[in-house]
Amino acid sequence: MDESRNIYDLLGKIEWEGGIYEVLDYGLHVIDDYDVPDSLKEKWEEMDDAFYEFMDLMNEVQAELSDAETNYSNTKEY
Repeated sequence: MDESRNIYDLLGKIEWEGGIYEVLDYGLHVIDDYDVPDSLKEKWEEMDDAFYEFMDLMNEVQAELSDAETNYSNTKEY
């Protein structure tokens, strides 16, 4: 028998992980198995997509920062 999860379970998971950012980073991508409104499930999916777009962009910026640091350390100019 599957255990039903509700809004309180979802809120508890978010709190346990340390917030929404952390729960997304942990890997809670889909909340379809929670008994919550469909509108929340849809917004969660949108947020998850945006989160991973942000993470990709953040990684690109981090690489640029690292390259700029290395270049400046080697040439002392840009």
